[in-house]
Amino acid sequence: MLVQYLKLVMLPEEVKAQNSIKVGAIVPRYDCIARAGNDYKGLEAFTNHKGQIYFNLTPSREFIETNGKRYAEYCLTGGKSLNFGSLYKFVDYPNFAYSYPNKKPLIGQKREPNPLYPFGSDLYLMLTDNEYSFFEILVIEGGRNLAEHYLQLLIEGYFDTEIQKLRNEAKPIYEYVGLNAYSKL
Repeated sequence: MLVQYLKLVMLPEEVKAQNSIKVGAIVPRYDCIARAGNDYKGLEAFTNHKGQIYFNLTPSREFIETNGKRYAEYCLTGGKSLNFGSLYKFVDYPNFAYSYPNKKPLIGQKREPNPLYPFGSDLYLMLTDNEYSFFEILVIEGGRNLAEHYLQLLIEGYFDTEIQKLRNEAKPIYEYVGLNAYSKL
């Protein structure tokens, strides 16, 4: 069911410097240090010219709350401010979230083609910690309409075996200079 797994972390400043990534940035940057699963094409728009996938954690334009149970205060954005998605969370489970691509064919003020449009029905489940020091992203193709159901299954541990298998299979997509010293990331 899970077609792709990504592990994203905030790189240490020394590693950023060695890889020509802005040091001391105000907006947190999360680089993908490992990936597993099939050849899912829905994240190609977030891959830069070096072969890196990274996201910035930014406050949502407005705090989104529904029914007092679900909220989104942050979103992940990629290069060129392409929105990966808002992080929808349940109040009682702040370390779990879901997101999905924008389904509109055209985006932005310039009404440019949305590179995520073909993947608009997909779902991204996420694991993190209270400090947002990392994100693990799990992709379910066609899962958007059952987002809260799949998030509840994630919370209940339904995907634990599959997640552990993907973690064990995960390989780097980019070789960050100096990252080996921080292998526990």
